[in-house]
Amino acid sequence: GVCVMEDEKERCICKYPFGGPDCGDSYWCSEGFGKSECQAGKCRFDFKTRIGYCDCSKDQYYNYETKQCENIDKCPFMDIKCTKPFEECKMGACACMENFKRNDKQDCIPDFCSSNPCGENEICEDVLDEPGRVNCICKHGFTFDGKTCQKVNKCSVPGLLGCEQVCNSKTEACECNPGYTLQSDKKTCKLTDESQKCKKDCGAGACVKVNKSERCLCPPTYAAKGLTCVDRCTAKALPPGLCPNDQCIADAKLGFKCKCEGKYAYNDDGVTCRRKQMCHEEGGNKDCTGKNALCFEDFNSEKGYQCQCRESQEFDENGQCVDKCKIESFKQDCILRSATCELDECKCPPMLSFGPDGRCSEIAQVSYLGYLPISKQFYAADWTA
Repeated sequence: GVCVMEDEKERCICKYPFGGPDCGDSYWCSEGFGKSECQAGKCRFDFKTRIGYCDCSKDQYYNYETKQCENIDKCPFMDIKCTKPFEECKMGACACMENFKRNDKQDCIPDFCSSNPCGENEICEDVLDEPGRVNCICKHGFTFDGKTCQKVNKCSVPGLLGCEQVCNSKTEACECNPGYTLQSDKKTCKLTDESQKCKKDCGAGACVKVNKSERCLCPPTYAAKGLTCVDRCTAKALPPGLCPNDQCIADAKLGFKCKCEGKYAYNDDGVTCRRKQMCHEEGGNKDCTGKNALCFEDFNSEKGYQCQCRESQEFDENGQCVDKCKIESFKQDCILRSATCELDECKCPPMLSFGPDGRCSEIAQVSYLGYLPISKQFYAADWTA
């Protein structure tokens, strides 16, 4: 370069392709295309060939579209055969496919739960014999209200604590009405003063005297209605979120329980509901297999499940999953585009490719993509001429 004085300061004017404050760098990297292009890589310039490029570390290449250094996949250049189910070659070695993981036996098993497909307060379980399907189950202490898993107070579930008279929702423990004493079982109550015993029929409730007046006090699963106690289902006084869509039935022993039918089944407590696995429990798998399809849970659909074709297949006019190229409408679409139908896609004949109009058209025999460096020179005007 040439050293010049500007504003009493020394500055280097560099000749292309040199650049930088002391002309020790390349213009392509310091000011040119490489400065903006090589964002994640290292900018290099070959002064002999006068070609600039973006460099990455060993076993990586620079992707000029994403402007990122990416690992080189050695699999296409190596004779590696991955024989275990759900294995494929990745970066020069056999690895599990996406959404699968190694178990203790080094087999690839489903890991679709890792993508968190279930809702809040739900536990996800992979169905090992049906890769791609998961079960979403409410966590302990939660119940399904028809939409989501809701936290349930133990006092709300009939028979769970077995309180004879009162259940304190804050402490989730049994208590007794005034005039009664909690027994050693922490559930039942005994009248403290037998003289306070009254004769009023309170059904499932307890009769107590208040200021010499007899009244009924109802247990947790019952509600006062008129002069007696009736179950909360009949009284339409269910704890919020306990039963799906507030559907319930009266129960002589418990007072009431949720009505679990159709897409619902009873939890282990015999009171609250859980979502059925419609593919397994209600014949969804059999229905879909008969259509050469896969069964997927879809609780919001009418049946609670959906039959879906495998990738590269679609339903034909008979409702059967077949290769796309066996469907006449798909095949005709390929013909209209001057293409041939192969398995599941339209493909252009050799030396043709899809054009802007979506039809196969001739492509150039040779094409190049590259960068052409142009020398940059400075000129001074001759005003004396």
